[in-house]
Amino acid sequence: MCGGERFEPDNAAYCPSGDFVTRDAHLMRSGYARGDAWVYLVISHEWGHAVQNRLRRGLVSPAAELRADCLAGAALYGSSDDGTLRFEDGDEQELVDAFEVIGDRAPWTRPGDHGSAVQRLRTFSRGGEKGARACFT
Repeated sequence: MCGGERFEPDNAAYCPSGDFVTRDAHLMRSGYARGDAWVYLVISHEWGHAVQNRLRRGLVSPAAELRADCLAGAALYGSSDDGTLRFEDGDEQELVDAFEVIGDRAPWTRPGDHGSAVQRLRTFSRGGEKGARACFT
């Protein structure tokens, strides 16, 4: 529950009122079957929303979603750079594959849309290559 509302099944989300990230166990299991990097991507994306909330920068979807992807890239690659996380062979391809699965198929038409696979991978990569500051320029 977040602010009195139930979370959608097969989803992960950041709850601003409780300041926490949650995930559906089925989503994590099915994602993990595609590769462990998929799980890292989903959780780091939601933490990207937590960062945005704490900075109180008002964006509307899908700009907020793409910024969360950028911050996810900064977090994962920053964690790899400092030794907290170690990428294994195939993890980067798993990330590309994940964006193919979770990217929106059509142009943005609904408030909850996140962007196409190409848009999401591009912003994720920008964060991974240039760090969190690049997500705010």
